[in-house]
Amino acid sequence: MLFAEMKRATDFDNQVILFNIDSRADPSEGRGAILSVLWKVFNEMRGFCPDYPYIAEIEKYLADKGYYWEFCEAFRDIVGEEWTQERDAFDLYEDEVVQALSRVLNKSEEKTSQWIQTLRQEFSITVEGFAKRVREYLDSFQDNKKIYFLLDEVGQFIGSDTKLMLNLQT
Repeated sequence: MLFAEMKRATDFDNQVILFNIDSRADPSEGRGAILSVLWKVFNEMRGFCPDYPYIAEIEKYLADKGYYWEFCEAFRDIVGEEWTQERDAFDLYEDEVVQALSRVLNKSEEKTSQWIQTLRQEFSITVEGFAKRVREYLDSFQDNKKIYFLLDEVGQFIGSDTKLMLNLQT
């Protein structure tokens, strides 16, 4: 029966995200560390900013609307650098990001800046939000695609911390 289940799992277009949780977790995140790492590796797998979820949300929005590459080109025209290389310095380039987004989305810089500020302040990492993003991603494919998150050393990471165990179960 186990072999049949393994065979059935390989019959689909599967995507595996394998990582050592201890090497990707930020100890300052405490109970939310596991969820935060899952968001991070999921965003990274899609090519979005892994370290700042609100930036990944901007990128997701642009990708969903078909403007992501146009935004990258506009950013490169304005800054002279590649977006993916400079997005971690978002605060330094915020004016230029607003300018590039405004150009691509055909919105005023004021409205674009407000949108970014709202995302920065209000975007929160939740289990429901993560599940929704994964479901949206899977639904974007025609076939029966699956994603497997394989967290290496999770037992050692959790240890005897019952709150982290509950967080993993959630």
